[in-house]
Amino acid sequence: MQCRNFEDSMSRYFSDVDADVYREAMTKEKWFSLKSTTDTKQRALIEHLSRCSDCSNCLWQYLSIRDKVDYHEYPCFHLAYYCVDEEERCISQHHGLFSIILDRAEGTGIVIGACPWCNSKA
Repeated sequence: MQCRNFEDSMSRYFSDVDADVYREAMTKEKWFSLKSTTDTKQRALIEHLSRCSDCSNCLWQYLSIRDKVDYHEYPCFHLAYYCVDEEERCISQHHGLFSIILDRAEGTGIVIGACPWCNSKA
């Protein structure tokens, strides 16, 4: 499984999971506690999680924004996550353009043409 396939599947297979249970499994690396699902696709995703720290981070982030934004409406998951309107976020989107925030108070930033994490075209 490729990481992009994992990211595309998060909203389908993890939208209703108990975030605390998954966070505990991720931090303690107790993946066996999550493999009890009967869904073979979800088991494959969990198996991928157990080997890929990048996707573990993405799932952790997804669980924190799943009720705030539909990441499928963005070029990639990273841009969706870092655009969520919260104080610690570093990307903004205005008029269809993404920018790295330089000064939140002044509303300044540097427009970017691709995601700094995965290079998806912004």
